[in-house]
Amino acid sequence: MTVYQSAARPGPSRRNRRLMFSLIGAMAVAAAGVTVPAFADTDPDVRLIVGLEAAERQDTTEELADKGYRLKTKGRLEQLGARTLLVSEDDAAKVAARLRGQDGVAFVQLDRRVSALAEPEAEVTESASPAPSEPVEAASEPSSTPPDEPPPLEVSSPPTTTTPPDEPTVGEDPKNPDGGSTTTASEPEPADPPAVTAAPWDALAQLGVPEALRSSTAWSSQTVAVVDTGVSPVGDLAGAVLPGANVVENAPDPADARDDSTDGHGTAVASLIKSACPACKILPVKALDKRGTAYESEVAQGITYAADKGARIINLSFGAPVQPGTPDAGELLQTAVNYARGKGAVVLASAGNDAYGTVKYYPAANNGVLAVSGTNSAGARYTKADDPAGLAGANSGASWVDLAAPYCAAALTTAGTRDQVCGTSFSTALVSGVAGLVKSRTAAANLWTIENALTGTATAPAATDAWLAFGEVRADRAVLKVDTTAPVVGATTPAYLKRFRGTVSVAASNITDAGGGYPGGSGVTHAGLYVDGKWYASDYSAPFAVNYNSGTLNRTVKLQWKVFDRAGNVGILNRNVIADNAGPTLTWTSGPKNAKVKGTVTIKAKASDPAGVSRVELWINGKLKQWDWTSSYSFKVNTKSYGKTIKVQLRANDKVGNVRSLTTYTWKR
Repeated sequence: MTVYQSAARPGPSRRNRRLMFSLIGAMAVAAAGVTVPAFADTDPDVRLIVGLEAAERQDTTEELADKGYRLKTKGRLEQLGARTLLVSEDDAAKVAARLRGQDGVAFVQLDRRVSALAEPEAEVTESASPAPSEPVEAASEPSSTPPDEPPPLEVSSPPTTTTPPDEPTVGEDPKNPDGGSTTTASEPEPADPPAVTAAPWDALAQLGVPEALRSSTAWSSQTVAVVDTGVSPVGDLAGAVLPGANVVENAPDPADARDDSTDGHGTAVASLIKSACPACKILPVKALDKRGTAYESEVAQGITYAADKGARIINLSFGAPVQPGTPDAGELLQTAVNYARGKGAVVLASAGNDAYGTVKYYPAANNGVLAVSGTNSAGARYTKADDPAGLAGANSGASWVDLAAPYCAAALTTAGTRDQVCGTSFSTALVSGVAGLVKSRTAAANLWTIENALTGTATAPAATDAWLAFGEVRADRAVLKVDTTAPVVGATTPAYLKRFRGTVSVAASNITDAGGGYPGGSGVTHAGLYVDGKWYASDYSAPFAVNYNSGTLNRTVKLQWKVFDRAGNVGILNRNVIADNAGPTLTWTSGPKNAKVKGTVTIKAKASDPAGVSRVELWINGKLKQWDWTSSYSFKVNTKSYGKTIKVQLRANDKVGNVRSLTTYTWKR
């Protein structure tokens, strides 16, 4: 969420930027629940996003097609199991309800708009989003503020000091909490934004970034994705902006994400990330159009692209409010976030600038996203009292807002100069930069490590103002709270070179984990058993044990336990054991075989086994009659005790349970 500001009054060339500030009125109308018609030339169709259950996607698509709902694939949404369907705005709610009742459908939602410039979006329960191919631009001035809704918000200003009067103005408007598209028949000239009378405080120093950078001389290059309006490689960003992608619908150049000339928001965001993490590279993903708005389908594709390209930190400096009870709110973005987290990416998003304490912004409020709000120069929540105009403030809510960083900072413009910018868009960028710094200092830091380094070292809010879950980020502490100590496996069974046959229980015990400043370490998540260098099985709960089936092997087997903690560290314990499935050797050394017999007959045998012979047995007519534990293995048989035909067999047992049987001989009396 962004609020740019400058002391300069906008001249005629800034007409478009001034128009942004007039969107305040649209927010007030939407807050009152009023739906104002969109522009007359707006396409009445809206796009539904249909999420399909993974196991039934093709069948569900075909079944829905038979019922007249022909779902379309759209870019990288296919990777998320989502398809699209264009319907008329009047039928959207009815069609969505029908689709939700179909087997194999996981969710159905409108393709809503999110914004870095607070453009109004359609109300999400009864009315639909603007047409996908013709986004609505709405502008009006407020006539009044509904008494039971938050007041409309305007551009904010930072704490008071002086800003040069010739600095350019860049700006972001607040969001429309209810999402109704609005316009007016006649549009009055919007008032000039409030003049900035303040210079940015040192945001990096407030977060302890200089101290963090002094903690090491070796920093690895890490990739931070900026899903935004594009990034122009100017100033400090020159040479740091990687080739990216443009996922904006109907974009003239799908490959061009390094051109932010129409907006500047993405460039400002990227420059703050780069300021906090000098070694980081920026992966630009252009998902927001020239007005700083995007459909959720574009954002989801941008997140997916960033994750696929290996970005392990993804910055989302935009959002939109969604009222409680909205069907399937944020489901597509949740699916995209889950996809990114599955690839190990930390996802951060802006909480918003409307000074709300109840209305949640998405994607910041999605599960697995670190929601970032803004602080003043004292590290407290940036409120309307901090804004010279008394209008803007950072959103709050300990149930969904996680972290905070300075609301105002000095960022690059697309011209390569520094300008003061304010808003949680830039708070988020600073936190993303610190996240990059953590990984830059410890390249092995994984998702859990980075998230916990940020949240576990943040300066907690005062108990009397629990406005967010963890607090303001501290880079100097975060880069040090990284667990690089592997768990220690104290013992395992079977014993070294233990012989066994068939299946054996292999256990790891006496496991300890410590490191990274966490009591008891970061915590063991699971243990994996590897056999002869290949993964065999895993156990996710202590005590860790796996049943290993050796089949018919008769040799030394190399067992290895790998015990993983949440930080991705791996403790290893090797153990060689002997699989013995061959059975003992057994020889009939004396005594009749297939022959006529009488009286008492003596049988002798010879047996051996690496594990040791436990006994040799004499079976007569299918029944065990005698056994011998001694190495002589001698048996006497009184043939008078049996009938005319006697079936005789020797069997040897080794100490691991293998049995060797000789041929059955037939005696005749």
